[in-house]
Amino acid sequence: FFFKNKENENMFAAGLYWHRSDGTTEFTIITTAAPIEINEVHDRSPLILDNVSMDIWLSDEDPESIHENITHEFGSTIEYYQVTRSVNNPKNNNPSLIEEFNEVPF
Repeated sequence: FFFKNKENENMFAAGLYWHRSDGTTEFTIITTAAPIEINEVHDRSPLILDNVSMDIWLSDEDPESIHENITHEFGSTIEYYQVTRSVNNPKNNNPSLIEEFNEVPF
């Protein structure tokens, strides 16, 4: 599936990163229960941040305060459609991978 903002704006996901002792950087994307609008695809979703939530996420506030104040209501801003299974192969990298997939009827 290809997920995008309905207004074609950038989407930002909450995440954490840290520098490892070997000089590399690791990161993780924070997930949450999927909004009802996209729940049929999967029951979990990256935590998508709107402008207000992004400012809260990037603040130096107490983690409990951050969690309580971030909006989890982002489902109405997202649309999605099915794409080809070729997207699952990391060797593939071309614009056709995000085109809507339509099954050919037999």
